Order: sequence, then C-alpha cells, then structure tokens
Amino acid sequence: MLRCLSSIAMLSLSLTGCGFVRTAAPPPPMQTADASPPPPPQLAPPPPSATRPANNPEPLSSPQALAWTTQAYAQEIQPQIKPRPRPAPPDTQPALIKEPPRSVQWIAPPASQPARLTTPFVAVGPPATHPLPVNADPSPPPPAPAPDVTARLSPQTRPANTLAQDPAPTSDQLETQLARHIRDYPRDLAAQLDYQILQLLRGRQVPQMDAISSLTPEDRELICALMDALSNFRTEVRSADNILLSRKARPLLDLADRIRAQTSLRVPSIAVCQKVYGFGAYEPLPPDRLVPGREVVVYCEVDNFSSRLNDRNTWQTNLTQEIVLYNDRGQRALVAKREPFADFSRNRRRDFCVARKLLIPASLPPGLYSLTATISDQQVNRMAEASIPIRIVSGKGELTTVKPD
Repeated sequence: MLRCLSSIAMLSLSLTGCGFVRTAAPPPPMQTADASPPPPPQLAPPPPSATRPANNPEPLSSPQALAWTTQAYAQEIQPQIKPRPRPAPPDTQPALIKEPPRSVQWIAPPASQPARLTTPFVAVGPPATHPLPVNADPSPPPPAPAPDVTARLSPQTRPANTLAQDPAPTSDQLETQLARHIRDYPRDLAAQLDYQILQLLRGRQVPQMDAISSLTPEDRELICALMDALSNFRTEVRSADNILLSRKARPLLDLADRIRAQTSLRVPSIAVCQKVYGFGAYEPLPPDRLVPGREVVVYCEVDNFSSRLNDRNTWQTNLTQEIVLYNDRGQRALVAKREPFADFSRNRRRDFCVARKLLIPASLPPGLYSLTATISDQQVNRMAEASIPIRIVSGKGELTTVKPD
C-alpha cells in the first residue's frame, strides 16, 4: 500500500513540473544578417485538449502532457538546426567562365616536317605567367639526337650489323686474289697496276713483263714508265739522307717525258715567218698581206713527240712535215711534198720545232687561203696537223731566201 502511494506522489510531482515548463515562453529565434531560405513549415499547434489555460490549475492527463511537452521542445530547437548559408567565393579566385577567350593561335610545325594541324588551337585559360616575346619562334625545339646505345654495349651484346667487318687480307691473300683476277681479266689495267705495286712493296723486280704481256702496247708502256719511275725514286731517296731536290725529282721528270711521248702528237703553234732562229724565236709575217712570188718559212712547234736512244747513245727524233695550201673553195692550190726531219741530241729534247721554206707561186690569184701543216712521228706512227688562214694580195714581191737556224 505504501508503495502505491509513493508512485502516485511521484507522478503528481512530474505532472506539476511539466505544467511549469508549459507556462514558460519559448525564446525568440536567432536573427541572422544574411538572407536565408524560408524556414520549414511550423508544426501544428497542440490540440485544444493538450493546452491548458494559465489560470486552470487542473493538471493535464498524462498523454496530453507528453504531447504538449514534445511539441514545445521541437519549436524551441527548430531555430538552432536551420542549415547554414554557404560562404561566397573570395574575390581573388578568378571565375573561369567569365574569362573571355583569347585570340586564335596556330601551332606552326617544324620546317623539316609537313603541317598536320588542320584545326586552330584556342587558349581559354588564364594568361601565362611568362608570355613568349613577340619575335619568339613558336615552333618546338628540334628533338635531341638519340644516344648511341650500341657504343656502350660490349661486342657480345651489340647487334650483328654493328660488329666489325672482316679483317683486311694479308699480303699473301691479296697477292693470290690479284693474281687470280689478272689471270681471268688480263687487260684490266687497274688490277695490273695493283699487282705491280704489290710486287714493288715486297721488294721484287718490277715491272714483271710476263704479267703485263697481255696488255696493249700503250698500257704496257704506261705501266713500265710508272714502275721504273717509282723504283728509281725509291733508290734515290734510299741512297742518302740529304740529297738535292733535283736528284729526287729526276725520276719523276723522266716519267713525265716518257708519258708525254705516249700521248697524242700535237702542233700547238703555227706561223708564217720571215726568219726563224730557234724554238720560239722567229720573225712572223702578217698572214693577211702575203705577196705571190715570195719565199716564206712555215714554223711549227711540236708537243708529245717521241725520242729514243740510238746505238751511239744519243736521243733521236724522226718527224716528217707536209704543207698544203687550200683556196676558199677547199681545193688544193699548192702542195709541198713530205719532207723528213731527223734530230740528234746528247740530252733528251723537251722542246721541238720544225721550220721549212715555202715559195708562194706567182701564178696564185689573190684571195683567201688556208695553210695546213701535217706533222708525223715516225717512231710511234702518230700524226697531227694545224692550219692558219692567210690572204694573198695583188702585187709582185721580191724573192727572199730564209735559212732557219
């Protein structure tokens, strides 16, 4: 019984406290300076049965008091749980959407590559911190050369195409290859020269005539002249440490003379002269005022002639000269028969000239003519000719006998 009475007393005290809370006015909502979205809809006021006038001292029933207390607590904490407004973005952060687009910039390709860009590149971002100068080259820098990877590899790890080639053949192998080649191609002048030089380097006698016997006479003479000059030059420089340049160059000059004799015969100069004293020394006549009936001297210089040692150990040169005078219609007006010239000298001649007297007939009519001189080398059977235009004028000239030196 006592326990029941205690429970009733405690229930009465709790109901009395709830009534006191009801009479207290709820605090006003918090005011904020910023505009906020409208508050959520308020809860419906408690039903009339749950409210109690302030002057009504009767305690409320237990369900009504619990509903009223819950509604009042909800209204009290509603201002505290409102959502806070988002802070505005600071002014220092640029809005990308408000940045106007820049001007169109075309990307120029490198000069060594064709242009592949077909659409413009538009920069819409913020301006660069360090813009390029106006005259800067917009093309990208050339790519750096790729490093040589194979240079750092060992011979075992290098690719097959970077390995060293076969070693050079030895002198015996080279001689065998050259001998086989000249046996298959006996008129190969380059192979014959290589073979003779190899024999010279190995200290053998050159030229080896049995090896070059299949060459033509001209090629055989060239090989012989060259190998003789090299052998003589080596002998001269080995004879003493300090010798004159003239002795060193003598074999080479002899080589030039021998080769010159093998080239084509040539008549570089022809003239009609009054007197001839020697090579390059003469008194020429004007070729456009020759008088018929006068004796002149036809002077010819000869290059690349041949000279040979005879049994008296002198150098002998054998040439012939023929002179023909053609008129303006190409007909022969005068023919001077072929005349031989033999020259003997203790030293080999390097300059040679031929001078021959010619009598212009008095019966030749005035006009234009062509004087042609034909030189033949009897030792090597070569021929060369040269021409000079002349004019014969009317009149009678005195016969002049000119004896060339």
